Amino acid sequence: MRFFGFDSFAGIPKPTSIDANGDFYEGQFACYKKQVLKNLRRHGADLSQITLVEGFFRTSLVPKVYKKYHMEKIAIALIDCDLYSSTNDVLAFIKPLLQKNSILLFDDWNSFGGDPKKGQRRSVREFLKRYPEITFKRGFSFGWHGQMMLVVSVATKS
Repeated sequence: MRFFGFDSFAGIPKPTSIDANGDFYEGQFACYKKQVLKNLRRHGADLSQITLVEGFFRTSLVPKVYKKYHMEKIAIALIDCDLYSSTNDVLAFIKPLLQKNSILLFDDWNSFGGDPKKGQRRSVREFLKRYPEITFKRGFSFGWHGQMMLVVSVATKS
């Protein structure tokens, strides 16, 4: 199994529009790539199985990445991107990689006070409305903020 990490390493982009006036601010959670690699080594990660792709999602989650890294279907994805706009970018990118029984872990499901009109909740709702052939089943919660979703179907439109 291979692992991919997509991160700006510069923290969260400036929250705008729906994401503004919420729990997050520009630069929050910044951590140098060098430090992330050090943390992975310290915890015994096999770096030969990990690819870190640097950049904000808008520029790093692009179709050429599938081919460049020979990406295949997703077994599990941790979607820890805090903002509505970032979650939109992630869902658009992973859509062709989804398969039945893919596990999606939305780390910030309850951010913005669990407001369904903001953050990951809104992004997922809009994604599923836009692609009715894709269905998720809500699974377990984790921490105070996380929500697991199981991909139930990814049937293509006729």
